Amino acid sequence: MKKSLILVAIISTCFCQAQKIVETIDGKFKYPIGVTADNQGNIYIADTQNNEIKIWDVDSKKLEILEKTNALYPQQMATDFSTGLMYFADTNNHQIKQINPKTKEVSIVDKNVSWGTPYNIALDKNGNLFYTEFFHKGIKTYNFKTHEFKDIELENVGDDLGIAVDIDGNVLLGDRDNKVILKYDLTKNTLEKLPINDEIEPKDLDVDKNGFIYFYNYSKSNILRYDPKTKNTIVILDDNYLLSTEQITLDEKGFLYIAEAGNSKIYKIELPPN
Repeated sequence: MKKSLILVAIISTCFCQAQKIVETIDGKFKYPIGVTADNQGNIYIADTQNNEIKIWDVDSKKLEILEKTNALYPQQMATDFSTGLMYFADTNNHQIKQINPKTKEVSIVDKNVSWGTPYNIALDKNGNLFYTEFFHKGIKTYNFKTHEFKDIELENVGDDLGIAVDIDGNVLLGDRDNKVILKYDLTKNTLEKLPINDEIEPKDLDVDKNGFIYFYNYSKSNILRYDPKTKNTIVILDDNYLLSTEQITLDEKGFLYIAEAGNSKIYKIELPPN
């Protein structure tokens, strides 16, 4: 495999809520939009304008370019931690692609599906992939077992929807245009607004195993955590570090990863105690 060694800076900083940026990856990226981690903590990055997927090795502290992706404007990424497989939206190839981190093999998910122009993607624990497209008012779903594809159209939603799945299997949408986080119940086919009192512009979001919702707040360029039980919101990372974040994603070890496209960096954050 052809490898590309890139400068890596590691920074440790404490915040009032005990948050830490434990690692900053500055890999001469060109507007990185996607980021995720594998089961070993290696970080996969969609280096979007370079049309590459890059891997930061947690042990060697080096970056390498994943070969044979044939990516064309790759965007968001997601990991199925139960299988270890990873996925990314290969937007301008109109495909979803799968990465096997053990073999480094890249394959197209179901060539029979017309994927459109996938952008934001998320996975649940039941073998479903969810994604949104810019200017498409709705959610598209695909089941890896049955190969069933659905297009769920929604009314009165914005054009740029972040997407995640909560611990109950509901789809969450970060609707920046309407300044709300929406919850779509797949069984009831209902859409409701989460009761967040703060003024927000949620762009991308993810959910941890405790049900906390993390999201990038576009208007204030910070990362917030919302507790659906108490309805409280706290700041996880302030605007000193963020300019234009495109994806935030969690792993199963208590870390949050940020694709900070505006600064062309990837941040890894240690989350505060519950």
